[in-house]
Amino acid sequence: MNSREFLTRIRDTKRDAGIDTIAGFFVVYICIGHALALFNIPDNGVCPSSYLYFFMPWFFYKGGMYFRNKPLKKGILQDGKRLLLPYVKWSLIGFVIINGLAVIVGNQIHGIKSCFYEMLFEGSLYENKPLWFLASLFLVKTIVNFPPPSA
Repeated sequence: MNSREFLTRIRDTKRDAGIDTIAGFFVVYICIGHALALFNIPDNGVCPSSYLYFFMPWFFYKGGMYFRNKPLKKGILQDGKRLLLPYVKWSLIGFVIINGLAVIVGNQIHGIKSCFYEMLFEGSLYENKPLWFLASLFLVKTIVNFPPPSA
């Protein structure tokens, strides 16, 4: 799909501008918060996380607004392609970059065992923490698609 087709497709959908505006605000908020944390800059009220702890669950809520139940197998395949493939891809890229730099400067690299531990118990690798969202969204969508137990 080229950019013209993409823009036409977006324009033709009936989107709620208010919801998109809130999402845009939270994305900017997340970027500012991560930038401040990355460079160890105290926020001094610029990005007060204590007021807006609900911003990540809000994205789950927003995703749920447009959720359509689908057969379990189809849901796992589609969501796996959309969520888990980028999760694995960017985890590997982060792992290679960070550990490549560690080798260059002579630091210890992460072992495979610690990588599996981080992915299972922390939701993502140390090298790419924001990816937890993709794994958790996949899990939530899969659980919701499970057929109800027979009565």
